[in-house]
Amino acid sequence: MRIPIVTASAVLLALGSASESLAIPVQILNVEDTFVSTHWEDQNFGSHTQMRVEWSFQTGRVPVPPPPDSLSHAFLKFDLSGVPDNARITSANLNLFHAGGVRSTGSDWPMIDLYYVPDDDWAETAITWLSRPGLGAPLASSGPFAQAVFWATWDLSVHDFSTDLNDNYLSVALVAHERNGSTHTDFVTKDFFGGFYQPYLLIDYDLPAAVPEPNTNALLLLSLFALAVCARTPSPKSPTQAGPRPRRQERAPMVPAGGPTCWA
Repeated sequence: MRIPIVTASAVLLALGSASESLAIPVQILNVEDTFVSTHWEDQNFGSHTQMRVEWSFQTGRVPVPPPPDSLSHAFLKFDLSGVPDNARITSANLNLFHAGGVRSTGSDWPMIDLYYVPDDDWAETAITWLSRPGLGAPLASSGPFAQAVFWATWDLSVHDFSTDLNDNYLSVALVAHERNGSTHTDFVTKDFFGGFYQPYLLIDYDLPAAVPEPNTNALLLLSLFALAVCARTPSPKSPTQAGPRPRRQERAPMVPAGGPTCWA
C-alpha cells in the first residue's frame, strides 16, 4: 500500500495558519448625541433631531439671533464594548449626515474640527454649555460645509483607542473652526427619522497573533508524516529470519538521523 508523503512544511503550515491576524471591519452606531450653546448656557437640547455647530452668531430658525460671540458644539458618544480590549484599531472614520448650513453675507463656509473628549461621564438629556466636558486633543478636520446635504467623514486613525477600549466608550466633539464671518451648520442625530441617518463609526481592527494550540488536523498530519517516513525506511532483519547470513562487509540499513523508530 502506498502511503501519501506529507512534508514538514505542510505540517508547519497547518500549525501556523491559526496564528495569522485578521482585519475585522465593524460599524458602530452612536448611543448619545446633542449640542450645547453659549446663547442658552443652561439649556439642554438632548431631544433635538439635529446638532448645531456654530461660530459667531447664527441665523435661521431661532426667534432671537444670539450675540456675536455665540458658539455651539456638538457631542457624540459611542459604545465600544463589542470590540476586544486588546484589539489594534487600524483605521477609524466618523460619519455624520450633514443637514445643511447658513452663512452671513461675505462669510466663509465653515470647517468643522473633531476633538477627543476624555470624559465620558455626560448624558445627552442633561448636558448644557455650563456642564459640558472639556475638550481633549484635536483629531481631524472636515469641510468646508455649504448648504448641500451629504455624508461627512472625519478620519480618526491617528487616535489611540486603548483607553476607550478599556472603559468601553469613546466621546468626541464637533467644533466650528474659526472662520471669517458668521456661520453655522447642522448634523442629523440618532433620533432623526427613526435613526435612518444615525451617526456611526466605521473601524477596522485586528487582534495580536496567538500561539496556536494543537488541533485535530495538525495531529493527523503529524501522524501521516511519521507513517510516511516509516514506509520509506526498511527495518533490519532479525537473526531468526530465513535467508542467507549477511556477508561480513554488508551493513545493516541506516535509519535517517533523528527519524522515528518504526519497529519494536
